[in-house]
This record gives sequence, structure tokens and C-alpha cells, in this order.
Amino acid sequence: MKQEKIVVYGGTFDPIHIDHETIIKQLVKLFDDSYVMVVPTYKPRNKEAALVGFDDRKEMVKLI
Repeated sequence: MKQEKIVVYGGTFDPIHIDHETIIKQLVKLFDDSYVMVVPTYKPRNKEAALVGFDDRKEMVKLI
């Protein structure tokens, strides 16, 4: 039985930009037999507050 591999790419994505998209596409290409999961953090640890709200960042990640 083949085990499914999961690749997790996390970040604030505040906001998501073309470089994030490039990284995601490379992960999909590099780990072509794996599930690539992109996970935005709820609260950025290096900022007082996110520029873009969590729900909006989550939806932007889905669009990529």
C-alpha cells in the first residue's frame, strides 16, 4: 500500500504575492505525488496585527 505524502507550507501570506505562488507551484512540481497544503497563520507572530484579515488571506490562498 502506497502512503500519501503531505507537504505543508505555512506563512502569514499578508498579503499573498507572486513569490508565494512561485513557491507553491515549485512544491507541487517537486512533490508531484504528494498533497501540498498551504496554511495561513491566524495571527502573525512578527506583527502587531495583520494587514489583511485571516478570512481574506485564507480565500487568497484558495485562489492560488
